[in-house]
Amino acid sequence: MLLVSFSVISNRASAQDPHFSFSNAFVEYQSPGLIGTQDNQMSFQMVYRNQWRNVGTAFQTYGLSGNSRISKTTNTSFSVGGFIFNQSAFSYSSLLAHVAAAANVKLSEGKIMSVGIGSGTRYESLNPDELMWTDQFNGYEYDPNIQHGEYFDRQQKASFDLSAGMSYKFMSEAPNIDRFTKSSGTISAGFWHLNQGKRLTLSDEQADIKMVFMTDLLFAMGQDKKAAFNPWVLGMLQGSAYELTAGGDFRFFLKQSDKYSVSRAIFSIGGAYRLNDAAMARIMFDYANYGIGVAYEMNTSSLKEASKGFGCFEVFLKYSPMTKSFSLY
Repeated sequence: MLLVSFSVISNRASAQDPHFSFSNAFVEYQSPGLIGTQDNQMSFQMVYRNQWRNVGTAFQTYGLSGNSRISKTTNTSFSVGGFIFNQSAFSYSSLLAHVAAAANVKLSEGKIMSVGIGSGTRYESLNPDELMWTDQFNGYEYDPNIQHGEYFDRQQKASFDLSAGMSYKFMSEAPNIDRFTKSSGTISAGFWHLNQGKRLTLSDEQADIKMVFMTDLLFAMGQDKKAAFNPWVLGMLQGSAYELTAGGDFRFFLKQSDKYSVSRAIFSIGGAYRLNDAAMARIMFDYANYGIGVAYEMNTSSLKEASKGFGCFEVFLKYSPMTKSFSLY
């Protein structure tokens, strides 16, 4: 438990940034260049994630994100968005808050390029008295009443953060609420911690620039386009650390909208694998403007012995009204 707790405060920022099973749903967290690229005018998401509950105190992450197109000229729309996430475990907590703006430019029919910039803050805190130290071993067992003798110059840290990103989106036809597009996709790149602000670590290290690359595709199946396959790949690189996740979902129309209201229903089931870390399964149900998803991860790394295979449980909620205001399609 001591080793896990200590790693939280001594590792670089890459180990502290939240991870999600529904990674491709939180576009605001992947790149400012993805702001405003959703089919509908706006989209808002909430998440709760409970991770490594068998390893001491579980990592818990919760928060929300969202973005919206707010204006449009002939071939350009302007969008704003952001996120706020809180992550805590043991005696460590981290609060991330970020806002971003993007310009979405129509290159030709069904092809859109977006460029975005953002800024935000990270607030970290640590209470060393709640950790377990080797000096508190009395020869037989751990005794929390023994003074650990460790001293920290700083137990709180707030830092400023800058980000930028771009994306390219293509669609073979305009979005339709009652069938999937024949083919569509988004390719994006995001760059975070551009100012390399200092972090709450023992040596007051600077955050390495984090690069995030994501490809999210969709291919309709069948003549009626009532089913689709949605493969996606997410890659991250920060200093010497890297992460690669690949997954896919099968999506099915269960119900179409009726004459007087938007009441379509879509069911999705799929999974993903995070290289050398975890395998995950996830399901999602969309009805009209709302969506709910549930995911479960199993550890495949060396941590699985301590976690007993349990990786995390994640719940995802979405609200995205079926309006196409300021759309470039």
